Formats: sequence, C-alpha cells, structure tokens
Amino acid sequence: MPRPRKDEPSKLEPILEIAQRLIQQRGYNGFSFREVASEVGCTSASIHYHFPTKGDLARAVAARYREAFASRLNDLSAVPETSERLYGFARLFLETLENDRRLCLCGILASESESLPPEVLAEAEAFFAETEAWLSKTLGDARPAKSFLAAMEGALLVARARNRPREIDEVAAHLVPLITT
Repeated sequence: MPRPRKDEPSKLEPILEIAQRLIQQRGYNGFSFREVASEVGCTSASIHYHFPTKGDLARAVAARYREAFASRLNDLSAVPETSERLYGFARLFLETLENDRRLCLCGILASESESLPPEVLAEAEAFFAETEAWLSKTLGDARPAKSFLAAMEGALLVARARNRPREIDEVAAHLVPLITT
C-alpha cells in the first residue's frame, strides 16, 4: 500500500490517475516515474516515496481499477434482463476506448504478462477471475462467460487498431443473442 505523506496528501490520486492513463494507453513497459511526475507536477522522488518501485505503483493502479470495475459490474447486476446486462458490460469496454483511446488496464497488462512483476500480474489475474465469475453468474454457465470476456477484450483491441470504437457494439450485438438463448 502507498505510504501516506503529510506534505503531499493531494498528490496520491493524481499519481494513480496519470499512471493508469499511461498504462492503459502504452502498457506497463511504456510509462515511467519521470513521465508521471512531470504530469503531476512533482519529482520522481515524491512518487518513489509513495511507491518504492514501478511494480508497487502498477499494483496499486491495477487494484484500484479492479475495484472500480467490480463496482460497475455490481451496478449492472441490478439490470433485470440478462441481455441488457451483457450489453452494459460491452459498453464498459466502449467507454474505455472512448476515453483517450484507452484499453482495459488488465487486458494490456495481460499482454505484457511475461515481463510484469508477480504482484502486478496477480492483480490482473484477479480482475479476470472476478469478471469471469460475474459473467458466469449472469449467464449461469462459465463457458460462454469465458468466451464473452475474451471477445470483448479482443474487440477492444481491434476497435482501437482500426479506430472504430463501435465495432465493440457490433461484436456484442452478434454474440449476446447467441449466448442468451
């Protein structure tokens, strides 16, 4: 966990937000403490005070992202129709891409799994396990849940590469009827 610092209590949230954006846009290996510090308006040493290593910062960002995503899934659980819950799930991916061309944080971390510190990879794995469990509960079956999660992650990548965010909706419109009947 990050260490509290009396002289910079307001810096922690911007550090996490900026690191999250950079990871979602460029990946774990594509950001540095120096870039985060420059955007926050502090020194790299200030970031190292809260997060001694890049892995510590990325782990905190991934845990925060996982918790926020779980909260959104909890909100979707209140939607009575299964198909509408799934379309809402797909919209989470569309919203991610429409926010500065970002990718799912844990999806991009997974693509770099061979070079991640174990604590960061553990957060990404927890994200996928929790998300798959929510989809399995929603669908009543783990097999289509795994497929739908993989399809949404893949649709996000392809939509970003083609600069066509609505492809996520197209994939969902094709798959949802197949897995809800």
